[in-house]
Amino acid sequence: MGLSWAAIQDDALIHLRYADNLYQTHHITYDGVHPDYGASSLAYVMLLATLRAFIGSVDLPRAISSGAHFILFAGIAWLVTVRLPKKAVLARLLGIALLLFLASPSSVRWLDDGMETGVGLCVVTLICCLTFRQTRSSSMASSRYGVLVLAGLVAVLLRTELVLLCAISFVILSLQYLKQRKKNVTGPSALRYAAALLKSASPILLGGALALAIIVWQMHVLLPDTALAKSHGLAAWKGVVTSTPTILIGAMSFGVGLLVFWCLSLALVIRSGRATLTTACANSVFPLTFALALARGQEIQGARYLAWTFVFPLIWNLLTLAFPPCSPDLPVSEHVKVVSNTEQDSTGILLIYVLIALFLLAQPIEAKEMYRVLTRRANTLSQFKQQHLEKLTGKLGIAFDVGYIGYFSHAKICDLAGLVNGREAARGTNETRASACAESSPDFLFVSQSQIVLMNRYMSLEDWDVCGQYNLTNLRTTDTHYLLLPGSTASSTCRSISGTAPQPLNRTIFASAP
Repeated sequence: MGLSWAAIQDDALIHLRYADNLYQTHHITYDGVHPDYGASSLAYVMLLATLRAFIGSVDLPRAISSGAHFILFAGIAWLVTVRLPKKAVLARLLGIALLLFLASPSSVRWLDDGMETGVGLCVVTLICCLTFRQTRSSSMASSRYGVLVLAGLVAVLLRTELVLLCAISFVILSLQYLKQRKKNVTGPSALRYAAALLKSASPILLGGALALAIIVWQMHVLLPDTALAKSHGLAAWKGVVTSTPTILIGAMSFGVGLLVFWCLSLALVIRSGRATLTTACANSVFPLTFALALARGQEIQGARYLAWTFVFPLIWNLLTLAFPPCSPDLPVSEHVKVVSNTEQDSTGILLIYVLIALFLLAQPIEAKEMYRVLTRRANTLSQFKQQHLEKLTGKLGIAFDVGYIGYFSHAKICDLAGLVNGREAARGTNETRASACAESSPDFLFVSQSQIVLMNRYMSLEDWDVCGQYNLTNLRTTDTHYLLLPGSTASSTCRSISGTAPQPLNRTIFASAP
């Protein structure tokens, strides 16, 4: 983690541009003029904007994400080595395996890329631990209630979909309250009983609801434009089904590895005889999230969108194996003294060792692939830093991947993906957005080969030149993008940006276009 490269994800620079504008204008806006909701994580943009007053480097998102990764790793290490009882061999072994997964090259790729993923997983882990602790307590102090509300608030401001986690926490605490108070149900009135249940079970959900209210108050809509642009309705469910396995396999140990690890942890809980309704609720996160993605036809473009759905149940199952069910009146500190029937589960221990062995065997392959991705991404970032793309400031450009080009050029961007140009653009299709962008008389394009072909349907690119080539690297492919300028301005502008002469577009691109 400490030696990884400054390989910032393209989307992280979208957050950073929003943060710069928030710091300067005190509004959520991409172009610095028109308010819009293209930022998928308001809390992360606010954090970046706050630190922007002290740190002006483009590497700020990378520093925050790496810091969050360290905190996540250290927090789980503290939980495993200090908080878990020493006799809970199975749970501690699960915790060690989880630490190995979090230190893998694929985890570095997804958690240290400048996005809010690591921060989100820290909050998810905290919510899991606090919720679990509350299920082992018959009362709730005011200070703990406040912490739970704050956790729910921050979670939903980080990612709107984490309201699902808040709802699951509410169901878990409600079930636990009903279980603890079932003998006293006939005592108080039904209304008073319901009020007591809501007070006991609602803090995290209340925090999430407050976050949603803040979002609607400030942004006037509930979901960000990014969610709208990437949602294609129930008819697109097949795309979700086919793309999700590819994404998880491509993420290696941070994707399919966490999925298998979660399934194993659930199997061990069932095997231990401790599976309850609360266990089912805690382990329903991924199925529910996937079902919602199917219903909306929501694009899942990376393992970061699913990582929290595996980490939450993993931590929950680990705690369930470590702390047997006890009387709610028994102090939490005394739970560790209860005899655990998982201590002698030699089969479970063997299965975890097998998982660790498979994980270690995969690391040479994973390390080689991630080394290629991270070094090439670092080279791309260095290329953008070295060039003088600020020469495009104030000009209008067209792009699909708007992060790098938008941040370094400070240009106005017509977004083919519909993420940062407002609600109306987000509702459109790639074709309608391409047509609208072509009509805006752009000064430059930052597009891939397939996007050049798309744009050529709506505007003539015959006299445009290639001013630069940039490789945005993925695990399986290199997505080459080209900076295109009209022939009338290309010569002088290209030399001022990169010091090189432009190349004719026809000879460079169209000869190999599909």
